[in-house]
Amino acid sequence: MNEKFKSDFDQIKASPELKNQTLNQIYRQTSPRRRRSYFSKAVLSSLAIFLAVFLSFNYFNKAQAVMALSLDGDLAVEMEVDSDNGVIKISGYDDSSEELINAQDYLSANYLDVISSLQGKVVNPLAITVVYFNDNAKIDSSLTGVTFFEQFNYQEAHRYNMTFGKYQACMRLAQLSDEFDIEDCIGLSYNQVQMQIKNQEQHQNGNDNPNVNSDSGDGNSNQNAQGNGTNSGSNKNSNGH
Repeated sequence: MNEKFKSDFDQIKASPELKNQTLNQIYRQTSPRRRRSYFSKAVLSSLAIFLAVFLSFNYFNKAQAVMALSLDGDLAVEMEVDSDNGVIKISGYDDSSEELINAQDYLSANYLDVISSLQGKVVNPLAITVVYFNDNAKIDSSLTGVTFFEQFNYQEAHRYNMTFGKYQACMRLAQLSDEFDIEDCIGLSYNQVQMQIKNQEQHQNGNDNPNVNSDSGDGNSNQNAQGNGTNSGSNKNSNGH
């Protein structure tokens, strides 16, 4: 102990027991071992904080959806998928779909397994629509017949309480016919919307390509025209059966 400190300390008027306790406390606080202990605790605390922040950041990034899928037809289901292809959110947009997904825990499952499971519960193939939230997202190549959706309309579909797959079909129907808009589709199922689309496309194709007989007709029409002693190639003669 420093001699000056000891001399000054001895001049303090206190009981020997209190002085000894004070000296022991000073020794514990100033000893190299104690300083090392405090330093170690500080380092460990800093590491613990850093690790907590890192894990939280990593979990947050992992839990972010990189794409969403809409499964439509006999079901109306949407799910969001993270970078590890795990399902982080799944929703049903009709009673039967909601009941089905609530009966089984699909969260954290691989989205391909979820699609396979849901497809196995219905008869007809499900239509799959995909929207990407990340430039690195990519749908598995084993899925065929997939259509894609624009991200900026993703939340708009939910405003009408429908999957974005059905919303895209409704937009197509509205383009084909002035008799339909998005709100008219709310009460229709996805399959009913697709049937209306098919009817409208057939109607438009019929108007664009009418089944009109050509005046060139077939060989018989030309022979009939010559047999009547006329050179006319009019539609009336060529169509006259």
